[in-house]
Amino acid sequence: MRTLLIALLLFAVGPVLAASGDPLVSRMDVFRIVAGDDGRERAEPASETLPGEVLEYRLSYQNVSEAPLRALVITGPIPENTDYVADSDATMVVADLRVSIDGGGSYEPEPVIRERTLADGSVEEYVVPPAQYTHVRWRSETPIAPGTTQAFRYRVIVE
Repeated sequence: MRTLLIALLLFAVGPVLAASGDPLVSRMDVFRIVAGDDGRERAEPASETLPGEVLEYRLSYQNVSEAPLRALVITGPIPENTDYVADSDATMVVADLRVSIDGGGSYEPEPVIRERTLADGSVEEYVVPPAQYTHVRWRSETPIAPGTTQAFRYRVIVE
């Protein structure tokens, strides 16, 4: 059974334009990653998906003002019924990646480490699996010059 991406997402996918006069124009596109005839990956626009398929979210931000924009913070959701693909984040600028495991309430670097108490009362540290991430967030260290764009991407696998 095919699952519509619309069912996975509660927000619009595709162009998300800034309000009139806003210095930043943003866009989010979703692609299904498939193997081409030559065995290499290719991305195709995703309108539907099946469990087990990999989706790539591509976020772009364009400065339409006449001044550099600084301190850009990019947040990408990891929709329900999907799991973040470890080490799939990419950007063309220097940016600090953080992840959330609590619905976007807080962000921390990978790997996310927690402690748990064992039956004998001892405490051990463990790594939270990427499947438990709910959001990714970058803090761009590179200003966006007028007329330029910064791009960010990450992947999820459909459950």
